[in-house]
This record gives sequence, structure tokens and C-alpha cells, in this order.
Amino acid sequence: MTDKPTDKPLVKIYTDGGADPNPGPGGWGAVLIFERNGEVITKELNGGETATTNNRMELTAAIYALRALKKPCVVELHTDSSYLKNGITKWMPKWLENNFNKGKIENVDLWQTLNSEVARHDIRWHWVKGHAGDQYNERADQLATAAMPGRSDESDFSIPRAYLRVSCVKGSGSWAAVLRWPNGDQIGEMILADGKRNTTPNELDLLAASAAIEAFPEGAPIQLFTASSYLYTGIKQWVPAWKQTNWVKKDGKEVQHRDLWARLDALDQRHRVVWVMVKDEARPIEYEQVEAVLEQAVKDKRP
Repeated sequence: MTDKPTDKPLVKIYTDGGADPNPGPGGWGAVLIFERNGEVITKELNGGETATTNNRMELTAAIYALRALKKPCVVELHTDSSYLKNGITKWMPKWLENNFNKGKIENVDLWQTLNSEVARHDIRWHWVKGHAGDQYNERADQLATAAMPGRSDESDFSIPRAYLRVSCVKGSGSWAAVLRWPNGDQIGEMILADGKRNTTPNELDLLAASAAIEAFPEGAPIQLFTASSYLYTGIKQWVPAWKQTNWVKKDGKEVQHRDLWARLDALDQRHRVVWVMVKDEARPIEYEQVEAVLEQAVKDKRP
């Protein structure tokens, strides 16, 4: 980062992340502090994943905090993760030289994404001691803990959520999504569902995810819960690689459902989606609560 004068806005960011147990359900949190029209504004972000690690949550916190900045900024980023700070300030140049050790670096997908976000800004990285009384570090930790699946309180969440379910039998299927969002002291809810013939579970997952995201206001952050490893792994890992090869796989064939993946990728970028993989052995309480609603909606829309 340069110390030369700049017209870029200054933003202070505090991030934290963790999993309990590690690996296991995890959460991340971020606090952004900036000035707007002479007023100091504080913005809080958080999200969680059912199966993750401490390090992945630390990286995810930084990614979403930087992604929330709409234009290039001067950033003072504070983290209690040596892994995060050393990775971006010390190890990254070598990783870039050897293509992340041919893609074998642990958490390579997140490191690549973070490096792209970092390139947009002038950043000074600060390490702070965790749980040592720093007001904003403590708040980021609270946000991360609150977002861990299984610990969250259904009456208190910071960003809207969407829960997905699909069913497909002999080429005919349907999908459903339950959307929930903070609405004052209440929780707003909407149910979306549709059916399709000559389809597959994979196509239904893509249709459900896109429809759920599009139902929220433009640019609104969303936490999306899915039990589909195809959907989760695709958007988190495969899509970045596919875009680099113009949506052509290693075998030379075009990616199946390319148009749906491209649509979902665009929505993911605009809404800063937090993807949560739901597993049977660690299903969030909220997912259990909406499962019956999802199941009935799927049945009602069966072709």
C-alpha cells in the first residue's frame, strides 16, 4: 500500500472467523467503519457454513468484507489470524509465481478469490490479538459465533436467508424455496416453487437457487442453504475455473447447464451470497423448521 495522498475513501475493517469444532460448523463476521457526509457509519456482516474450518472462515470474512466495498478504497484491515495476514502479505507472491503450487495450496479457491478482491484496493494489514478487549475485534467474533449453523437464533439474524429443496422422479421434478428476512421485530417469509418435466435434480437446484436470489432486492446480501453438493461445490469451486476456460471442461466439452451457471454466477456476485452446505448429520435448526414447508411446496408443484 502506498502512503501517497489519495482521493479514495478510507474504510477500517475488522474480521474474524472460526469453526466449532474445527473442522465443523463455522461462522465469520466483519465490521466496516467509514465516514459518509461527515457521519461515522458502522456496517456489520456475517455468515456461516455447516462444514468448514477456522482458516476458511477467516478468509471468507475478509473476502466478503472487501466485496462489500462498492468502489476502490484505502483499507485498514484488522485480523487476529496470522494465517490470513501472512498468506496475503508474505506467501502470496510465491504462490502466484508457481500457480498456487499447481492448485495444491490448501484453501486455494478462497486465496484466489481474496487476491482478486485485494487488487481493487489499497490495503494495510494489521494483526490484533484476539479476545484481548479490542472493541471491534470482539464484535467481529460475536458476529462470527452468532452465524454458526445450529447456534443462530431464528428471531435474530442480520441478513436474509433462503432454504432450498428439490425432488426429481423419472425425469419430472419440482423445486421449492423458503425465503426469510428481518422485518422490524418480525420475520418476513415467502415461499417459491415450480415444477418441470424432462429435467434433472442438478437443473432443479440451479433453477431454485437463481429464483430465490432474484426474489430479493437488487444487491441485497443473502445466506443460502442447500443440501446439494453439486450446487455448493459448483458455485464455490467449479465456476471460477470454468470462466477461465470459457465454460469448457477438461475433456473439451461445454459445461452442462452453462446458461444457468452463468446466470447464477452473476447473481452470486451482485448479492454477495453466503452459501451454506446442509448435511444430514449437522442440519441447522432453521432448516429443520422449514423442511415441512419445502416438502409440501415441492409436492404441490409436481408436474
